[in-house]
Amino acid sequence: MNIYRRFWIFIVLFIIGFNIMTCGLFWLRPMSYYFRGWEYFEDFYYKSKESFSPVWNNTHSGDLARKQFFLFQKTKPVYMSTTTDGFRAPFMKTDSYPIIVIGDSVAFGSGLSDHETFSWRLSEKTGIPVFNGARQNINNVLKHPKLKDLKLVIELITERSIRKNIYASSNVRKDKYLPIARNQLRGYWNTLYSISSERYFSHSLIFRSIKRIGKDISLLRKNNWKVPPYLFDYHRFGPGDLEQAGSDIIRRAKQFKKLGYTYIFLPIPVKQTFYLDDLDDFTRSYLDKLTQRLRDGGVKTMNFRHYWEKEKGKRLFIKGDTHWSPHAVDITVREFIKNFRLRSKRTHFSFSDLI
Repeated sequence: MNIYRRFWIFIVLFIIGFNIMTCGLFWLRPMSYYFRGWEYFEDFYYKSKESFSPVWNNTHSGDLARKQFFLFQKTKPVYMSTTTDGFRAPFMKTDSYPIIVIGDSVAFGSGLSDHETFSWRLSEKTGIPVFNGARQNINNVLKHPKLKDLKLVIELITERSIRKNIYASSNVRKDKYLPIARNQLRGYWNTLYSISSERYFSHSLIFRSIKRIGKDISLLRKNNWKVPPYLFDYHRFGPGDLEQAGSDIIRRAKQFKKLGYTYIFLPIPVKQTFYLDDLDDFTRSYLDKLTQRLRDGGVKTMNFRHYWEKEKGKRLFIKGDTHWSPHAVDITVREFIKNFRLRSKRTHFSFSDLI
């Protein structure tokens, strides 16, 4: 057998062996192939709740850091759990929730343990049960059996998402309730087989690793071979974004009011607002203009930019991520309670300052 044939036999056997190893690890511990908890829940617990645990007890890797291989790879331990029907675990477990928090991944608490989320901390500080219905269809969530006494809807949306057509084709209504977590796929193995092999096959892992190393080199070249202090998810706003987004949010607030709910819209600042030097003035002050536009339109809202600005020397964002840190959550909860004077009196909830 000549040396070339031996070489190719070795390569083929190595690839087969490596694939068997990566597949085996995925089948034994699929959680280790995911960057963050809610992605894992969507692929496993939401599809087959009887076969998987509603708990993510693993490290979280930032959505920006996953583009790199060596840089910004410090992970954060996260304990994330859901209710039996798939919603983020609440601080107070009860049969009736007067407050719901909705919105995108900041409201859900991406990169945060259960006790660090906005909904958990708000409930903990006020003594009022708060339901986390983030990252789900609001029309489905509103019909949840435990929201029959709902009074207040708080919506948290990341600043970069508040642009043209944010709610242009969305109407708030109550649909028939359907749990998020259900048994679409029966059994552990059926669920595993439903996942694309690109997530765990060796050739996919190698290809993605090479791309990420290339991103490392590119980032270092742009910064004179120095590691930059921050990673950014760049965006810019214009007057058209302000006008259209403002109109959409005002219309959305009226729809909630028609259903009998008090609605508060909370835009959450992003990293570039505080740490990007060459950001244009309109984008940096976008939340100032937006919250004023909403107040003029009768929407209850609050601008947290200036509160965060005072403490930007502390960590406001998870390293290598676009999402806020536990410290930023605490600032937001503290100022929100102070501004709206949200409180509970024994077992009676007071909303007189909100309605």
